[in-house]
Amino acid sequence: MPPNKEGKEAPEASPVDRIGALPDDILPHLLSFLPAQEAVRTCVLARRWWHLWKFTTGMRIINIEGDDGCHGSVQELRKFVDHLLNLCGHTQGGLNTFEINFSSFSQDDVPYVNRWTRFAVLCRVRALTLHLHYRHLLCLDGIASRLSGSQDVGPAGF
Repeated sequence: MPPNKEGKEAPEASPVDRIGALPDDILPHLLSFLPAQEAVRTCVLARRWWHLWKFTTGMRIINIEGDDGCHGSVQELRKFVDHLLNLCGHTQGGLNTFEINFSSFSQDDVPYVNRWTRFAVLCRVRALTLHLHYRHLLCLDGIASRLSGSQDVGPAGF
């Protein structure tokens, strides 16, 4: 074991599950910091985790080219997210954040982003973030009509 600054050995890692010791209402918040694909994968950790991902306070849909490849193709991501949104329990509790991040975005992705963004608005999302590398104007169909008059619909709001 390597010594620390004072020349003493660092303590051994404890076998205690500190994250698992947290209350169920905290865990979904922690999962909201993970990409949606990773948050769903936590369901295999233990029976207690099976449904926690459905109640995250935020959702991050990420497809970055050049990453480690764990996110798969754009077509797989579209299918995954559509299925994910059908299973989620957010419509009752709302969402704090909703992020879509595509490093490669095409015209074929527009209807999917529209559907996912509408879902976020219906869930009363507080912060919607779109990172889309797209050279054309993106029209979010029907989004403005779903927002209340007090919300900013312009570029600063998205």
